[in-house]
Amino acid sequence: MINTTTYTDIANFALDQIGGLNIQDIDDTNNPNAILCKRHIGRCVKAELDKYEWTCARKFKKPVAVDLEANPDAYIKGYTAYHLPDDFSRLSQYFFSEYYPYRKNQYDLGHNYFLTADYLYTKHPLEVLAYCSNKVPIAKWNQLMCDVMAAALAKSIARKIAGTDADVAFVDALYRRAVSDARRHQVLQMEPSGTGMSESQMSRVLYYG
Repeated sequence: MINTTTYTDIANFALDQIGGLNIQDIDDTNNPNAILCKRHIGRCVKAELDKYEWTCARKFKKPVAVDLEANPDAYIKGYTAYHLPDDFSRLSQYFFSEYYPYRKNQYDLGHNYFLTADYLYTKHPLEVLAYCSNKVPIAKWNQLMCDVMAAALAKSIARKIAGTDADVAFVDALYRRAVSDARRHQVLQMEPSGTGMSESQMSRVLYYG
Protein backbone atom coordinates (compact mmCIF):
# COMPACT_ATOMS: atom_id res chain seq x y z
CA MET A 1 0.00 0.00 0.00
CA ILE A 2 1.32 3.45 -0.92
CA ASN A 3 1.48 5.95 1.90
CA THR A 4 -0.32 9.19 1.02
CA THR A 5 1.07 11.19 3.95
CA THR A 6 3.03 14.28 2.85
CA TYR A 7 5.90 16.20 4.39
CA THR A 8 3.40 18.93 5.20
CA ASP A 9 1.40 16.35 7.16
CA ILE A 10 4.54 15.26 9.04
CA ALA A 11 5.28 18.89 9.88
CA ASN A 12 1.74 19.40 11.19
CA PHE A 13 1.91 16.19 13.26
CA ALA A 14 5.10 17.58 14.82
CA LEU A 15 3.57 21.01 15.41
CA ASP A 16 0.50 19.40 17.01
CA GLN A 17 2.73 17.68 19.56
CA ILE A 18 4.35 20.91 20.71
CA GLY A 19 1.42 23.31 20.39
CA GLY A 20 2.54 25.05 17.21
CA LEU A 21 0.22 26.58 14.64
CA ASN A 22 -0.37 24.31 11.64
CA ILE A 23 0.85 25.17 8.15
CA GLN A 24 -0.73 24.85 4.71
CA ASP A 25 2.44 23.93 2.83
CA ILE A 26 5.91 23.09 4.09
CA ASP A 27 7.31 24.94 1.07
CA ASP A 28 5.59 28.18 2.05
CA THR A 29 8.44 30.70 2.34
CA ASN A 30 6.19 33.27 4.04
CA ASN A 31 5.19 31.10 7.01
CA PRO A 32 7.77 31.00 9.85
CA ASN A 33 6.64 27.55 11.02
CA ALA A 34 6.85 26.16 7.49
CA ILE A 35 10.34 27.59 7.08
CA LEU A 36 11.41 26.10 10.41
CA CYS A 37 10.01 22.67 9.62
CA LYS A 38 11.52 22.66 6.12
CA ARG A 39 14.92 23.57 7.55
CA HIS A 40 14.92 20.65 10.01
CA ILE A 41 12.93 17.86 8.38
CA GLY A 42 15.54 16.71 5.87
CA ARG A 43 18.17 16.29 8.57
CA CYS A 44 15.70 14.54 10.89
CA VAL A 45 14.61 12.06 8.23
CA LYS A 46 18.15 11.16 7.22
CA ALA A 47 19.26 10.80 10.85
CA GLU A 48 16.39 8.45 11.69
CA LEU A 49 17.04 6.32 8.61
CA ASP A 50 20.71 6.12 9.61
CA LYS A 51 19.98 4.94 13.17
CA TYR A 52 18.35 1.56 12.58
CA GLU A 53 17.71 -1.06 9.94
CA TRP A 54 14.21 -0.11 8.88
CA THR A 55 12.33 -2.52 6.64
CA CYS A 56 11.48 0.20 4.13
CA ALA A 57 15.14 1.16 3.80
CA ARG A 58 16.53 -2.26 2.83
CA LYS A 59 17.92 -2.56 -0.69
CA PHE A 60 19.61 -5.32 -2.65
CA LYS A 61 21.75 -4.34 -5.62
CA LYS A 62 24.32 -5.87 -7.90
CA PRO A 63 27.66 -4.53 -6.65
CA VAL A 64 29.81 -2.48 -8.99
CA ALA A 65 33.52 -3.19 -8.76
CA VAL A 66 35.87 -0.21 -8.90
CA ASP A 67 37.82 0.26 -12.12
CA LEU A 68 41.32 0.28 -10.66
CA GLU A 69 42.87 1.66 -13.84
CA ALA A 70 40.68 4.73 -13.52
CA ASN A 71 40.92 4.78 -9.71
CA PRO A 72 44.40 3.44 -8.84
CA ASP A 73 44.22 4.92 -5.34
CA ALA A 74 41.42 2.45 -4.53
CA TYR A 75 43.72 -0.56 -4.87
CA ILE A 76 44.46 -2.57 -1.74
CA LYS A 77 46.26 -5.86 -2.14
CA GLY A 78 44.10 -8.91 -1.46
CA TYR A 79 40.78 -7.05 -1.63
CA THR A 80 38.19 -6.23 -4.27
CA ALA A 81 36.86 -2.68 -4.05
CA TYR A 82 33.18 -1.98 -4.72
CA HIS A 83 31.47 1.38 -5.13
CA LEU A 84 29.03 2.36 -2.39
CA PRO A 85 25.60 3.53 -3.65
CA ASP A 86 24.84 7.24 -3.32
CA ASP A 87 22.12 6.44 -0.78
CA PHE A 88 24.26 4.04 1.28
CA SER A 89 23.72 4.25 5.04
CA ARG A 90 24.94 0.92 6.40
CA LEU A 91 25.37 -2.73 5.49
CA SER A 92 22.21 -4.73 6.06
CA GLN A 93 22.02 -7.69 8.42
CA TYR A 94 21.35 -9.72 5.26
CA PHE A 95 24.81 -8.84 4.00
CA PHE A 96 26.29 -10.76 6.92
CA SER A 97 23.81 -13.63 7.12
CA GLU A 98 22.94 -14.33 3.50
CA TYR A 99 25.24 -12.68 0.99
CA TYR A 100 28.61 -12.52 2.71
CA PRO A 101 28.51 -15.12 5.49
CA TYR A 102 32.24 -15.20 6.13
CA ARG A 103 33.34 -15.30 9.73
CA LYS A 104 36.64 -14.83 11.46
CA ASN A 105 37.54 -16.30 14.79
CA GLN A 106 37.21 -13.53 17.38
CA TYR A 107 40.92 -13.83 18.14
CA ASP A 108 41.98 -13.60 14.50
CA LEU A 109 43.11 -10.09 13.60
CA GLY A 110 42.46 -10.60 9.89
CA HIS A 111 39.55 -8.96 8.08
CA ASN A 112 37.21 -10.24 5.40
CA TYR A 113 35.76 -6.83 4.57
CA PHE A 114 35.92 -3.19 5.59
CA LEU A 115 34.42 0.14 4.57
CA THR A 116 35.83 3.52 3.66
CA ALA A 117 33.90 6.68 2.84
CA ASP A 118 33.69 5.64 -0.82
CA TYR A 119 34.20 1.89 -1.10
CA LEU A 120 33.44 -1.52 0.32
CA TYR A 121 36.45 -3.83 0.29
CA THR A 122 35.98 -7.61 0.44
CA LYS A 123 38.33 -10.58 0.33
CA HIS A 124 35.67 -12.79 -1.25
CA PRO A 125 33.64 -12.11 -4.41
CA LEU A 126 30.37 -10.30 -3.75
CA GLU A 127 27.29 -11.05 -5.85
CA VAL A 128 24.69 -8.98 -3.99
CA LEU A 129 25.15 -5.81 -1.97
CA ALA A 130 22.56 -5.81 0.81
CA TYR A 131 22.39 -2.40 2.44
CA CYS A 132 20.15 0.20 4.04
CA SER A 133 19.35 3.44 2.27
CA ASN A 134 19.00 6.87 3.84
CA LYS A 135 16.94 8.18 0.93
CA VAL A 136 13.57 6.44 1.23
CA PRO A 137 10.55 8.09 -0.44
CA ILE A 138 7.83 9.04 2.02
CA ALA A 139 5.39 6.94 -0.04
CA LYS A 140 7.21 3.84 1.28
CA TRP A 141 6.92 4.73 4.97
CA ASN A 142 4.24 3.08 7.06
CA GLN A 143 2.28 5.07 9.63
CA LEU A 144 4.61 4.12 12.47
CA MET A 145 7.55 5.46 10.49
CA CYS A 146 5.61 8.67 9.90
CA ASP A 147 5.09 8.91 13.65
CA VAL A 148 8.84 8.49 14.24
CA MET A 149 9.68 11.25 11.77
CA ALA A 150 7.07 13.59 13.23
CA ALA A 151 8.34 12.97 16.75
CA ALA A 152 11.94 13.51 15.65
CA LEU A 153 10.97 16.78 13.99
CA ALA A 154 8.99 17.86 17.05
CA LYS A 155 12.02 17.20 19.24
CA SER A 156 14.21 19.21 16.92
CA ILE A 157 12.00 22.31 16.79
CA ALA A 158 10.31 22.16 20.21
CA ARG A 159 12.28 24.92 21.92
CA LYS A 160 12.00 27.20 18.92
CA ILE A 161 8.20 26.85 18.96
CA ALA A 162 7.56 26.66 22.70
CA GLY A 163 10.31 29.00 23.85
CA THR A 164 13.71 28.38 25.38
CA ASP A 165 12.29 28.36 28.92
CA ALA A 166 9.53 25.84 28.17
CA ASP A 167 9.66 22.32 29.59
CA VAL A 168 9.80 20.11 26.52
CA ALA A 169 11.05 16.93 28.19
CA PHE A 170 7.76 15.24 27.26
CA VAL A 171 8.77 15.43 23.59
CA ASP A 172 11.70 13.09 24.26
CA ALA A 173 9.29 10.58 25.79
CA LEU A 174 6.98 10.82 22.77
CA TYR A 175 9.94 10.26 20.46
CA ARG A 176 11.20 7.23 22.38
CA ARG A 177 7.71 5.71 22.37
CA ALA A 178 7.35 6.24 18.61
CA VAL A 179 10.70 4.59 17.91
CA SER A 180 9.89 1.69 20.25
CA ASP A 181 6.53 1.07 18.57
CA ALA A 182 8.04 1.18 15.08
CA ARG A 183 10.92 -1.16 15.94
CA ARG A 184 8.62 -3.57 17.78
CA HIS A 185 6.42 -3.71 14.67
CA GLN A 186 9.46 -4.75 12.63
CA VAL A 187 10.40 -7.49 15.10
CA LEU A 188 6.87 -8.91 14.94
CA GLN A 189 7.26 -9.24 11.16
CA MET A 190 10.46 -11.28 11.43
CA GLU A 191 10.28 -14.88 10.25
CA PRO A 192 9.80 -17.12 13.31
CA SER A 193 11.64 -20.35 13.93
CA GLY A 194 9.97 -23.70 13.20
CA THR A 195 8.72 -23.88 16.76
CA GLY A 196 7.45 -20.32 16.89
CA MET A 197 9.12 -17.06 17.82
CA SER A 198 12.73 -17.54 18.89
CA GLU A 199 13.97 -16.51 22.33
CA SER A 200 15.94 -13.61 20.85
CA GLN A 201 12.89 -12.36 18.96
CA MET A 202 10.71 -12.65 22.04
CA SER A 203 13.20 -10.74 24.16
CA ARG A 204 13.33 -8.00 21.55
CA VAL A 205 9.53 -7.78 21.39
CA LEU A 206 9.37 -7.42 25.16
CA TYR A 207 12.20 -4.87 25.10
CA TYR A 208 10.57 -2.67 22.47
CA GLY A 209 7.11 -3.19 23.95
